[in-house]
Amino acid sequence: MPHSARVRGSDPLSDVLDTLNLRGSVLLRAEAGTPWAISFPKGDGRFHVVERGELVATVSGTRKPIRALAGDMLVFPQGSHTIADRPGRRAVELEVAVEEGWDAEARVLRVGAGRPDTRMICGAFRIDPLGRGALLSVLPTVLHFQGRSGRPSGHLDLVMRILLAEAHETSPGSALCAARLVDVILVYAIRDWLAKEPAEVGGWLGAMRDPHVGAALSKLHDDPGYPWTVEHLSGRVGLSRSPLAARFTALVGEPPLRYLTRWRMHLASRLLRHGTSVHEAAERVGYGSGAAFSRTFKRYMGTAPMKYRQAEPHLVSGAPT
Repeated sequence: MPHSARVRGSDPLSDVLDTLNLRGSVLLRAEAGTPWAISFPKGDGRFHVVERGELVATVSGTRKPIRALAGDMLVFPQGSHTIADRPGRRAVELEVAVEEGWDAEARVLRVGAGRPDTRMICGAFRIDPLGRGALLSVLPTVLHFQGRSGRPSGHLDLVMRILLAEAHETSPGSALCAARLVDVILVYAIRDWLAKEPAEVGGWLGAMRDPHVGAALSKLHDDPGYPWTVEHLSGRVGLSRSPLAARFTALVGEPPLRYLTRWRMHLASRLLRHGTSVHEAAERVGYGSGAAFSRTFKRYMGTAPMKYRQAEPHLVSGAPT
């Protein structure tokens, strides 16, 4: 494999989230008065920012409710959950709630029978199908970020205050601005979650916090086309070959070179989807032999690179997980 120019930067989290095409949007503003409950279907990820009041959330398949107060944010990577004024309420589906309670003039969803004492921003985010399974396999079913005195903590405070302002705006471009702010908030949310978890938690995401494995991941992402060996990688991160391979496998879930191959194929798949030729894609991820690249790509993606390039994204069944 010849050495090729770097495809991405040296920040694995940014690399992965950018390649997964994580994109968010604000769905609606909602005002709720007791009693009320809304269920959200499985599918796209969802999030809620509590502006005022409080709510309880229940994730499908679990019994323990989560209480969120003003300034809190809840993120549901797999979508399916219920929010309500208290546990045990009979919930209406989101579509039904919108049909019955959408106030077009005020651009707000009104639910419940009583005086609205809870106000929130509800949104959604999508993940590229190619990497959706890889990300969801390591994220918890819900991420809960607690505010202080009715406001989010840390960097989330500033960004979420701007988001709330844009969500109430009617100026041209406000919807796009809010969507981009959601992207930033989601990155902050994942980063803050990782900062609170030990390296052993969070799979390949958590592994970025380990000093040696994190450094190895950065090297691989910094130059994925380089002809890496475990011995060479170990010399770059200051840990001998066997301990590095063992720790990398324990935290990431697969050996370094297998991870590298999977990452190369993921990068190649994105290049091909954006019109790059098979030959150029192979070279950019470090393959001098087109035949070797094609065999590896088919093994990981389930189809030949040329067919993959010509197919619509939703028609391709293979995906790294």
